[in-house]
Amino acid sequence: TTKKILRDTMANRLPKRILAKPKDGFPTDMIIWLRQSRMKALILEMVTDSSSFTSRYLKPAFVSKLVREHFSGDQPHDFLIWELFSLETWHSVYSSGVRTVRASNQIRIS
Repeated sequence: TTKKILRDTMANRLPKRILAKPKDGFPTDMIIWLRQSRMKALILEMVTDSSSFTSRYLKPAFVSKLVREHFSGDQPHDFLIWELFSLETWHSVYSSGVRTVRASNQIRIS
């Protein structure tokens, strides 16, 4: 059981159905966002840049294949696309000291 202390503390104040309820996530628009053409352009630009983490440490051809599969709808790679985006953003900010990701979409990451 999660949050045992909180549940024990609130046992006399909340109905049992609330105390026994399993943990719920909350809906987000992340999946929709990760499939937009703006995100495709940004990810492709980020992973193909010569200073990208992908270009330096991963296999760019494989990463490009994942991106193509995801955005064509052939194979959803939502988690991997998010991880690539996060990794490239982190690398851009903390490794090279760049505070803004340059993209044709003009999305700022600072």
